[in-house]
Order: sequence, then structure tokens, then C-alpha cells
Amino acid sequence: MGIATLLAFLVWFHAVTEHHYRKEIAVPLLVVDPSTSSGDELLVANPLPSHVQVIVSGSGKKLLFGAQGKEFLLRVAPPIGRPGVSLSVRLTPEQVENRSEGIRVEEILPPREIDLVLERRVTKDVPVEPFVQVHVADQHTQVGSVRIEPAIVTVSGPRSQVKALRTMRTDSLILASLSEDVEVDLPLRPPPEFRLTLSHDKVRVSIDIQELAEYDIPNVPVTVRNAGAATAVAEPSRVQVTVRGGADVIGRLDSERDLHLFVDHLEWSLNPLEGAAVQVDGDSLFEVRQVVPARVNIVSHH
Repeated sequence: MGIATLLAFLVWFHAVTEHHYRKEIAVPLLVVDPSTSSGDELLVANPLPSHVQVIVSGSGKKLLFGAQGKEFLLRVAPPIGRPGVSLSVRLTPEQVENRSEGIRVEEILPPREIDLVLERRVTKDVPVEPFVQVHVADQHTQVGSVRIEPAIVTVSGPRSQVKALRTMRTDSLILASLSEDVEVDLPLRPPPEFRLTLSHDKVRVSIDIQELAEYDIPNVPVTVRNAGAATAVAEPSRVQVTVRGGADVIGRLDSERDLHLFVDHLEWSLNPLEGAAVQVDGDSLFEVRQVVPARVNIVSHH
């Protein structure tokens, strides 16, 4: 492009941008929650558009460089209404806050009204639900459940929304081939379009991952349940148990304190010749793989 051509273009551009034009832009919408003299706090409960389309006017140069949505804000202060009753509020150019020099807000484009439903603010505690998928590596295991801190968050917002809330879910997290412990912060995800305030915006998620091990534990005591007034003992009274789980967990197991084996006297009395099946109170931290012997006799003394 030659100098003469460039100068001609600049003259043309200056002339064109000095003309007066109109332009459609999106302006952010902010609805202010009303305050009351009675002490009740009212909130807008229904979903609202984030932006409103408006027509602005000004010179071409001003519109080109200054007519950005961030320079404007349509702020609405609704009247106080009865909770649960819909209000219709008209939007006007005078409600638009304009921080752009030389540009005028001329018109609000349809729809020029918004419907508002006000509700009282309420508060309640809600348990956190971790949205986490855990896949451990070979020869490893997850010990216990996913731990969350805090496990409960305080939620406040419009009455109908808070009342409908049963849990507060975390952001999703998928963990594969885990071979070591996990500690990570996860954001909380309120239901979309709910207008809620949370006591915490994220929680700490912890997962205990250990190497998988399997041990034989001898001399584990067996108790007798449901014997009534009789004094009953198992025969033999001690057995061997094979346990499987995280190496750190089962390496610390105490045969007297941590393994709760028992036989049911009522069940045994129905068919004493078969012996009583040795049962175990479940423990989520480890798995009982085998009991030897699996059945024992019961000796009763009245």
C-alpha cells in the first residue's frame, strides 16, 4: 500500500467513524435483593437472564472502541412483595449505569420486563456427597471410604431451594491406577440456577491407598451368642483366620481385639450334628477370606 493510498484510507476512516451510529450490545443484569424493615431477608428465587440486549448510540469511533458490555450495568431494585408471589418489573434505559463517555443508552430490547419471585432466606446444614470414582492399581486396595472435610456445609438461600436440597455434591473427579494416598481440594457444585450461599466453597477429599496383603492369624477366639441363661463355649474355642486388606491395616490387627468371631447358639441347636458356622462381624477395613475350622461344636452348661 502506497503512502497516498494509506493517507486516503485514514482520511476516509476518520470521516466514517465520526458519523453517528446505533449498535446492539449485551449489558449485564444485576437484581438487588430487597431489604425489609421487619428483619426478614427476601431473596429473588427464580432464574434470571445474565444479560439484557440494549441499543446504544454514539459516534462510530466511540462505538468501535468504547461500547463494550463491561462499561454498562443494568441494576434493578425490585419492590418488596409477598413471598412466593411473582412480580413483573419493567426495564428502562434509565436503570442502565453507563461508564462510557460519548455513548448513550437509547432502548431496551424485548423482553422489556422480567418476572421476579421473592422468598425468605433460610439456612440449614447439608451433608457433602463426593462425586469421586476411584480405581486402584494392581496389588493395592482402598482402605475405608472416601473421607471429606468438612463433611457438612451450611447453606442459605431462598426457602424453596434450600428445602429441596438433600446433599451438596462436589465437582467430579476420576482417579485411575492409584498406588498411594490422595488428598485433594474439590469445589462444591450447587445445583445450577440455585441462588445459594455456602459456608465453604470447597472441601478436602482424602483417600487411603495401601499395598494389598494377606495374612494368617492363629488363635482367634470364638464367642457364643444367643445361649440364653446357659453357659456355652465353642469347641474348639480358637481358630485360624486368613485376612486380606491393606498391609498397614492387617499388619496391626490384634486377634483378641479386632477380629470378632462368633457362633449362633439358636442356629446350632436346630441341627447340632452339623456344628455351628463361625461368623464374623463385618469390618470395612479388611476382608476375612477363610476360617479354619469353618464349623465348631458348642458345649453348653446349665
